[in-house]
Amino acid sequence: MSNKKRLPVRVAKARYREPTNPAYAGNPLILALPPCVEPIRMKKLLTVTVPSFEFEDLSLSEREGRIKELRNLRIMSTQYLDFYQSVYNLIESGYVQRNPLKVDVIAWSYDIADPSVSLDELEQPSLINGLKETTSGAMFLTGFSGNGKSTISEHILFNLMPQVLEHNYENFNELQIVYLKVDFPHDAKRPELIYRIAEELDWVLSKTSYGDPLYRKTMLNNKGEYKAINRMLELLMTQLNRHHVGLLVVDEFQTLLISSLRYRQEVIQMFDDISNSLYTPLLKIGTPDALGLFEKNSRHKRRQGEVFELKPFTDEHTRERILKALYEFQPLRKIIQRTKEIDELLFNLSGGVPDYLIGLWQAVLVEAIRSGKERISKQLIMQVFRKRYPLLRYAIQCINTGKKGPFADLITVQQYFDNERVDSALKYLHQSVQKMDVTGKAAEDIEKDILDSLEGMVLKPAQYKKLEKIKESLANKKNGLSGPQTLEHK
Repeated sequence: MSNKKRLPVRVAKARYREPTNPAYAGNPLILALPPCVEPIRMKKLLTVTVPSFEFEDLSLSEREGRIKELRNLRIMSTQYLDFYQSVYNLIESGYVQRNPLKVDVIAWSYDIADPSVSLDELEQPSLINGLKETTSGAMFLTGFSGNGKSTISEHILFNLMPQVLEHNYENFNELQIVYLKVDFPHDAKRPELIYRIAEELDWVLSKTSYGDPLYRKTMLNNKGEYKAINRMLELLMTQLNRHHVGLLVVDEFQTLLISSLRYRQEVIQMFDDISNSLYTPLLKIGTPDALGLFEKNSRHKRRQGEVFELKPFTDEHTRERILKALYEFQPLRKIIQRTKEIDELLFNLSGGVPDYLIGLWQAVLVEAIRSGKERISKQLIMQVFRKRYPLLRYAIQCINTGKKGPFADLITVQQYFDNERVDSALKYLHQSVQKMDVTGKAAEDIEKDILDSLEGMVLKPAQYKKLEKIKESLANKKNGLSGPQTLEHK
């Protein structure tokens, strides 16, 4: 099993509540879900502030290490409350047709596990109360990179729901996995994605009394290669159904954009099959441009589901709360005085995107210590921003002016570079540059920002070749219009 960093697995004994809907009666998978948390309580549970610390006896590296704790800062906004409500409803509604005590559901489960029964031949359980919906729900969580899509989804799921419930309801004493979360593989291939889901299922079950079932190994043949894709999908659906998985979360969905049209269609069809056959809701997480994957096909558009877009922290109430939390953290020898000018500069440079607002402030604090000045100034903030986030200048302009387009894609590229995913960054960047309507000096400036981002990195030959293609595209755009040209003039 891979050594990827994972959140702990939370396992709880099922406690059954009274049904709030007649369709939920007698269904342990729904009745064992914890009650939906009220907004005020949720805000208290999930808000995380980072207190100041005594630093007189700390070394420089120790002080910098403590400053990095700012990354743990979490401010709950109204949009996060709304997202939690939507996810809770998605999980709850997905279990309506899957009562494991119903005879026809049991028979349906046997058919899913029977390789001789094709997916098209599956006879779905009788609809509850004549409900017309015959497939599960879906949701697409989107927003610019850095708005906290991945972080907040994990934060909410981990803190407000046990991942595994141990049942003792009438004759039902099985484990229920409320959610599974995986990242899209970098190559966007179905076999690797299916393997990752099976591997994550193994990981979760290995932390329970069930033990590691080694489902990942069922995906491989005797040579250690992936089995035929149809067989892998059959095995996966059997495994997801056996353990009553309530929500499948697939992050980094924009990775699918750098694959071929064929692979895109195959992956989307795979999710259709899982939804249609299992009633398992899907939560897809990706940048706004990934929504274009669903626009040309009305059937796939339906599978895209409800779109929930996380916005930057621009409303006055949330803005004030995060700024207050930042200023209460005082790791410098000279007290950081809050000023309106610095507040506005921080939001103008970060666009109110939480990851970049907090990351910029953190980098400024570190630089203030390293310089020996131990104080904050507008000049220092600008200096750190240019060095730390070279690709964000034009992207943040788009956010601040409400524009969406390929310039905003630079935020995703910057995040890939930050996470040292150079291959993904260059592939994504190549596509974005080709779409950019930019000429003259603007193209020249973007090329410089790209090279600044790569400063100090040693590229492989294939990566260098991709970079040369990007530079060539920008050179063509730069020569497309004579005379100086900036983004502001476009």
